[in-house]
Formats: sequence, structure tokens, C-alpha cells
Amino acid sequence: MDPVTGLPDRARLTDTLAEMISEGEKPALFAVSMDGYAALAEQQPAEAEAALREVGSRLSKLVRSNDVLAVLDRGVFALAGPGVEEADTEVVLDRIRGVFAMPLEIGGEVVSFPVTIGIAPFVDRASAEDMVSVAEADLSGRRG
Repeated sequence: MDPVTGLPDRARLTDTLAEMISEGEKPALFAVSMDGYAALAEQQPAEAEAALREVGSRLSKLVRSNDVLAVLDRGVFALAGPGVEEADTEVVLDRIRGVFAMPLEIGGEVVSFPVTIGIAPFVDRASAEDMVSVAEADLSGRRG
């Protein structure tokens, strides 16, 4: 478990993805980066942790009963779930972006985070590790 947010960590995400795949559920994975988080964490660590908890709480409202929300890295969340077809991807992206549309109030200050989202659609014979790698590579590519 992630000690700041209480959400599953990378290892638990990978285990859950592997279970989804083994059950034939064909999950999609979205890696969600809070751009600018590292700078806030460096300058104001307590406020950065509060921001992580708030964003985690907001993202948890998007999670269906068979989805998983996890922490990949500080400032990077992962949302995975079965039944997300290519046509549904834009809807999921819009919902994730909506979480970041409202600024956060942290320590009496209003803070906004731009968001970058990497995607790993399910591909036959993909492992959970493959999906995490693809989502992180897509995220990295979209950051520029």
C-alpha cells in the first residue's frame, strides 16, 4: 500500500492486472501524472502529500467495483479496469481530466495541476508488467 494515499502500490496494481488478465477481463490501464508535483514536493512536502491524498480521493470516485486505482510513483496514479473498449477511451480520459479541472485548496492556497495521461489498451498475450510499461512509456512520450 502507498503510505501517503492508502491506495494500492505498483506491486498490488500488477497483481490485480494479472488477475484480470487471467480471468479474461481484458483491462485497459491509464497512467495519470500530476504535472508539477515534483516541484511542489521539493518546496512544500506536506502540501504535496495533502495534494496526493486529495487527488487520490477524487480519482477514487471514478472507480467502478471491478476497477483498481493505484499509485505508480509519487504524483503518478494508475487507473485500470476491464471493459474499456477503444471507443470508451475518450470518455475515461474526459472523466480523469475533470478531476484535475477543479483546483485543490492545500494549506490555504489554491493549487492546480496540469495532467498528462498515458494509455495501455489491452493487447492479446500482454502481461500485467507489459501493460504498466506501455502506459508509462506512453505517459513519458506525451510529456514531451
